[in-house]
Amino acid sequence: MLSAICGLVNGRLEMVSTAILESSKKGFDLVLNLGGMMIFWMGLVCIAEKSGLVAIFARQIRPVLRFLYPDIDEDSDVMGDITMNFAANMLGLGNAATPFGIKAMEGLQAINKDKDVASDAMCMLVCINNSSVQLIPFTAMAILSQAGGLHVTDVILTSILATSVSTFVAVAFSKIMIKWSKK
Repeated sequence: MLSAICGLVNGRLEMVSTAILESSKKGFDLVLNLGGMMIFWMGLVCIAEKSGLVAIFARQIRPVLRFLYPDIDEDSDVMGDITMNFAANMLGLGNAATPFGIKAMEGLQAINKDKDVASDAMCMLVCINNSSVQLIPFTAMAILSQAGGLHVTDVILTSILATSVSTFVAVAFSKIMIKWSKK
């Protein structure tokens, strides 16, 4: 709105209109490309789930999940949803991770003893989701590519470092708060 007013005052309303249309087109193209990428990866994740790859991945990260979620049965459906959420987040597919995170949170609420207060596991899931280690930041790479970036893979190392540190801090903070709340 402010840009339209400034354009009108300066006699450049046509330039503002052109810029708005061009930006809208770029925004639509970006959403379309990201939507296509999300559909593709969600399909692969569903195939991985049905083929048993998710179960194999879950077994590999079981010690980590036991540490993070000691009160949850490791063979429960909730643990499978948490695993799927972790896997999607590790691939930098935050949008694809969201449905799994919601499903995991619903499962955690179902086993929560106090329905009015978030459980320790629920708080841990939120903290990890907000920090989420990304091994391959596909969404960031897609946005960079769409914006004309030439070396989109250059973000991989910095992404791994930054998200590893943020996840470590999130887990440490959660564990400290869990111990503190039980005193």
